[in-house]
Amino acid sequence: MRNPTATSSIPTEASGPQRERDRRGGLFPAGGRFAVARAPYLRDGVGVRGYLGAFAVTLLPIVGGAVALFGLHVLALVALSYAVGLGFHLAFSRGLRQPRPNEGIFLTAVLFALVLPPNPPWGLVVLGAVFVALARELFGGLGRYPFHPALVGKALLVILFPTAMTRLWEPLSGGGAGFTQWAPTEMASQTPLMAALQGQEVALGTWLGGQAAGLLGGAPAGLLLLAGLWLAFTRAVDWRIPLGMVLTLAVGGGLLGMLYPETFGGGFLAHLLGGGFLLAAFWLAGDPVTSPMTPRGKWIFAVGTALLIVVLRGLTPWPEEAIVFAVLAMNALVPWLDRVAAPRPFGMEGHRGMGKGGNR
Repeated sequence: MRNPTATSSIPTEASGPQRERDRRGGLFPAGGRFAVARAPYLRDGVGVRGYLGAFAVTLLPIVGGAVALFGLHVLALVALSYAVGLGFHLAFSRGLRQPRPNEGIFLTAVLFALVLPPNPPWGLVVLGAVFVALARELFGGLGRYPFHPALVGKALLVILFPTAMTRLWEPLSGGGAGFTQWAPTEMASQTPLMAALQGQEVALGTWLGGQAAGLLGGAPAGLLLLAGLWLAFTRAVDWRIPLGMVLTLAVGGGLLGMLYPETFGGGFLAHLLGGGFLLAAFWLAGDPVTSPMTPRGKWIFAVGTALLIVVLRGLTPWPEEAIVFAVLAMNALVPWLDRVAAPRPFGMEGHRGMGKGGNR
């Protein structure tokens, strides 16, 4: 299993030009006196903390948009999730008597909060944060978990408490913006994605503004798109996964919509901007630990994830939760994808015809 925190046992002192490149290169340069080989191998001397920090920074305006729409309790959700995750991390580190890297705990906490409904019960938030922490720490911490911890926590909550986790809430209206309010109190009848899947017209401004989104991370889609494009432009995220998901959504989702309009309707924009698809494409499916390492595997992973999202939205009563179960299902296939999509070693073709008695 890949461990992005592993370092080489024999560090070598970097040359002067190399140290200068380390100090200048990348969005979050690591720098330092020694050049240490670390996995995943990133360009410009960017360490794991800086790499994951780039993801966390881009989520801050998304959290701000959610606060503006749904109230200040969104910040409390993030803080509560982070406190539970940090507590479990410290307990596991002390219990095993060995330090564990704490990079990524804040990012996981933010992502878990963003896949929650706008106003979930506080007890379920704590329970979900416990599930998230266990999914991360039981497998060995950063770089070792096979499934995205934030999605594991949300999936277990949906399975155990489907009614409480699929209630829909209106954003705040009247009496000030979300930055001056605590939480919404009115329930919404349906989200824009549900309305689009039922054949209703939804204005573009509703999609981009995030009105009545079923997930905190789906509000607003305009901020998600800008932040995701920035990640791809700076190469913080591998562009193959988000691009492959968008292309598959356009082609595969369009074909399914034409063949079975009553089941897989809604249109391209509805699936792209609704239900947290952009959050899944750039931050959840694009997670470096739970996604394939090979370029070909990334393409297959992207295609499968996007198709599963469209299918689950059409066949299940919870279209907003499709991104959760689609990404988790593809996470389970990552070891197989890396194995079948790995480049063939040089000279392998010449030995293919050799049997057991061949000269090896």
